[in-house]
Parts: sequence; structure tokens; C-alpha cells
Amino acid sequence: MAKHSVETADPSWRGYIDGLRAVAVISVVMFHLNLAQFSGGFVGVDVFFVISGFLISKAIYKHIEARDKFNILWFYEKRFRRIIPVYVAVTLSVFALGYWLLLPDRFSALARSAAYASGFSANVFFYLSSGYFDDSAKTQPLLHYWSLGVEEQFYVVFPLFILLLYKFAPKSRGVSIAVVAVASLLAAEWQLNRDPSAAFYLLPFRAWELLVGSLLALPRTWLPQKRVVAEVMSIAGLGSIVASIIYFTETMRFPGLTAAVPVLGTAAVILGCERYKTFTCQFLEWRPIRLLGLWSYSIYMVHWPLIIFSEPLFPEATAMARASGVLAASIVLGWASYKFIEQPFRAPKELLSRTGVFAASISSLAALAAIGAAVIHYDGFVSRLPRDVAQLLTYRRYKYQSIYREGKCFMRPEQGWQDLDSVNCLASRDALLWGDSHAADIYHGLNGLLSKRGIKLSQATSSACAPILNLKSSKRPNCKSFNDNVFKWITTNKPRIVIMATTWRSGNLTDALATIAKVRTLGATVILIGNRPNFKTPVSEILAYRALNGDRRTTIAMTANDDKLRNAFTSKGVNYVSLLKKLCHNNSCTVITKSGIPIQWDLNHFTREGQEYVTSLVAGELDAIIDRVQLLVPKSAAPKNSPTGN
Repeated sequence: MAKHSVETADPSWRGYIDGLRAVAVISVVMFHLNLAQFSGGFVGVDVFFVISGFLISKAIYKHIEARDKFNILWFYEKRFRRIIPVYVAVTLSVFALGYWLLLPDRFSALARSAAYASGFSANVFFYLSSGYFDDSAKTQPLLHYWSLGVEEQFYVVFPLFILLLYKFAPKSRGVSIAVVAVASLLAAEWQLNRDPSAAFYLLPFRAWELLVGSLLALPRTWLPQKRVVAEVMSIAGLGSIVASIIYFTETMRFPGLTAAVPVLGTAAVILGCERYKTFTCQFLEWRPIRLLGLWSYSIYMVHWPLIIFSEPLFPEATAMARASGVLAASIVLGWASYKFIEQPFRAPKELLSRTGVFAASISSLAALAAIGAAVIHYDGFVSRLPRDVAQLLTYRRYKYQSIYREGKCFMRPEQGWQDLDSVNCLASRDALLWGDSHAADIYHGLNGLLSKRGIKLSQATSSACAPILNLKSSKRPNCKSFNDNVFKWITTNKPRIVIMATTWRSGNLTDALATIAKVRTLGATVILIGNRPNFKTPVSEILAYRALNGDRRTTIAMTANDDKLRNAFTSKGVNYVSLLKKLCHNNSCTVITKSGIPIQWDLNHFTREGQEYVTSLVAGELDAIIDRVQLLVPKSAAPKNSPTGN
């Protein structure tokens, strides 16, 4: 062996590997704490995947070559000892905190995720539920279990794959693994264009990252023969990982080919450090870094629940104070979990025999699944809440369909213009309400207000389809055609007022102004209903938390843009009615009517009582607009078109 090589008889005790684990876990924690300098910290999971593939494969290859056979029970015993004890402890703790701190809907969602996780398929649950970067996913206490699901599924399939290779293609192991890895990578890149969540969560599109580690573990893997080459490889590899952590963002195409940067960077560090104790390896083996690496699994397991529960536990804490507290608590609990849970259970036969390990693991997972089933069955144990709080939470399942006139005047995603009920929805040429759900949810309020002026309101609205011509959306393929037909109807029937409502954004301001200009050339007075409060927590939950815990801070998105949008529209002579100005003052927004009904039932959509309350607030402003243009409305005006716009 060369002078500078490192003796590492046990692959699980490679010092630089612990250092890489530390880099990976700290990057993930910092990313989840929303620190801007770690915008790509999610790549820490990719580093973990390569490490796992390398260590697991190294152990399997060594076991097979030493015995000329593979004991799969030995393999799964080691995996169960490594994963299950901390998993059970953390999940039980999360259930306990969830019972205390989570409202029923969120507690039920936690239970469903735990049930899936108990079957090694948390990644499948979160794929079916949401995207990793979605706001809805970011409230799930077990979201981080998705990566465990990927690894656990890999552990089921990979040993069988290796056994087949040793039996039928022993001389082609490397080529076979490489072919599967490349196929997985190409599939991930292809899937990003079709279903990005599948590419992110599911094993077939992540397997290549673990297989890269498996290739590195092959007995005859090429290692650098010169120290200078190893130094360059390990420095470049760690640099690639750090660059990914700093410069990647969650808006990038990921994983796919982009993930090759941290994955190949990790591979380069492993190759360099396997042969020589390079300066990079010595840095990674520095004791403080190694200790974080030793505790990394437990730190990873506890950090995300701490983030989720820190908000209801410490609602008044600043973001920096909360982040500092979570980081410190994650490290302390990670150390405690490693010392008192991980280490005792890893010791062969000291606590449990192999049979005992399997029996305890399976029964524990079954018990967690049973707890989850009970939580779901009893609707998140809603009975633990006071009656008034439970009543508020019924608005999470608000029956809006008939109020918004869904399926008739408010088109579902799969519906188009041809499905619009023109007889009932386009019965008047006095005025037209055009937009998406943020138009449909104020129809009744506006109609009641305008009818007092003798104005009848028609409605042409479609889900997630802003009233902007030439707007194309892959999620709403019928949107452009719908808007084209609305404009044809306006051209033919020439309503005196066109009220347009959506979530107005700076990004499509130019197209919005162009659409408004076209409508105004037809003689219509255009009134834009501006943006409303858009909460990051459903209003019913805000009110429930207030009732339970006193006043609770709430965060409203998109408020700063309202003044800019209003100025941009009014500078072109467009009437802009700001709902934010009426509902929000001094960073505080009205969220409940005088009769105690929530104004909005989810993050931003109005209840029936809410829309009537809001339109009463803007009644004077709308009356002034109508008076200013000296509107003369015929007593009756029947439209000239059919649903096709002809």
C-alpha cells in the first residue's frame, strides 16, 4: 500500500465519510431554516444518497467475496438496527406533539404520512400529496421521511439485483450497474418535463445517485495513483458540493442532469480520499466535523419536526431566534439520540438477537401504522377541541361549489367555453364579470351591489384562468380558448361594464394592460378588482389557533405589490379597486365578519358572507365609478350570442 494510503478495514468508519455526512446534514438543515446562503442546501440529500450507495454496496461486495454467498438476513438486520429505533422514537414524539399542537386536518395528514412511512413509502405519499417545494408540503412534520423511503426501497431491490449479477454476469457487474444508472438519470431528466414531483420523489428517477456510490464500491474501481490527482479530485469534488449548496435554487430543474454536480462531486471526494489522506480528507476528518457526521442521521430525523413545531410553540420569536434555537436543539437532540438510541441498538445481540430485531421492528412499525389509522378514523381527534374551534375548522371543507356557480358559470379545470351555461350566466349585456376563482368568489356580492343600481351582472369565469388574452398555461390548456371566446362575446354584445378579477402579478402586467386596452376600445368601462389578502395559513386555522392560544402572528403574501400594481393600472386610466386597502391596515387584516363568519375559507377565497362583507366595503368606490362615467343602463338587454361565441 502507498505511503499516504489510509487503512480502513470497516467501511462504516471512514472518517471523511462522516465529514461528508456533516456537510450534507448541515446544508439540509440550513436550507430548511430558509437561510439565503444555503439556497441549494437540498442537495445534501443527494450527497447522502451517494454515500449510502457506496457504503451499502461496499459491505455487500465484501460479504459476498469473503463467503462466496450473501446472507440477506444479515443485511436487513443491519439496516433495521440502523434505521428503525430512531425512526420509531421520532415518529412517536411527532405524534405526541401533533396531538398537542396540530389541528385535526393537519394531524390527520401527519397520520397518513406516518402510515405510508411505516410501509417504507413516505416518498410515495408525498408524491401523491404535493411537491417538495410546495407551501402545503412545508407544513408536514414528516416531509423529510421521503428520502428514507427512497433509500429503504433501494435496500429492498439492490441486494437482489447484485445477487443476480454475481450469479449470471459476474464479470459485467460494473457495466450492468452503469447501464442502469444512466437509464435512471435519463429517465429523471425526461420525467422533469412531464411530472417534476415524480422525478423528485420516486426511486426509479433517484436510483442513479445511489448507483453512482455502488460503482465506486466495486473492488476494482479505478483510484488515483498519484497524490496530486487525489488532491485535485477531492478539492474539486468538495467545491462542487459547496457550489451547489450556495448557487442552486429550488426553482431550478432538479434532480435530473443538474443533480450530477453534487453527485459527481461526492464521487470525486470518495475516490480521492479512498487512496490518499488528502488535505480535503483531513479537513473532513476534523473532529468537530466528524462528530456532526456521526450524529447526522439523528440530526436529520429531528430537525424538520423541530422547525414545524417551533412556530406554534414560539409564535412571537423572530426568524433568527427560531432558526438559532432549532439548529442548537437539532444538534443536542441528535447527539442524545445517537448516544442513547442509535449506539445501543447497533451493538449486535446486546439488546436483541436477530429474531428479536425483526420482531421488534415489524411490531413497532405496525403499531405506528395502527396509531395513524386511529387518528384518521377519528378525524384527527377533533373531539379534543372546544366546540367553537371545531366549528371554525369546518370551513376547511367549505362547500363553495354552488356559491361560485361551479360547472355552470365557473368552469372546472377540465371544462371549456362550450360548457358555459350561457342562458343563465350570460343573460345580460349590462355588465360582465370575467376572471378566475378570484372573480367567481365575489359574483354574488357584486351582483347584489350592482342590482341596486339596476345593473344585471353576467359571469364568465374559469379555474386558474386569469382574464388575459393570449395567456397559455400547461396546467389549464382550455384557458386561452376560453378567454378568446369571452372577448368575442364582449365584441358582439358590447357590455357597458367589464369587471375583471384575478391575482394580478407584475410578471403579466404588459399582457394585462394590452387586454384591457382591447376591451376599452369596444366602449366598455373596465373595473379591476385588486388583490386580496393571501395568507400562508388557512384563515379557519388562524382563527382556531387564536381561540386556542390567544392572538397568533399571521403572514400575508403579496401585499407589497398592491401599490405598484394599482399605480401601474391607474396611470393608464384603468379603475383599480384594492381589496387589500379595505381589509388590511397597519399590517393587520380583518379575517372575520361581525357575525363571526370567516371572510375567507382557505388561503384567499371568500365565503358567501365574506364576499358580501367585502363588496359592502367597496360599494362607495364602485358607485363613484359608475356615477363618474354617467352610466345609462337599458331596462333589459339580451345577449346576441350562443355559447360558441358566434
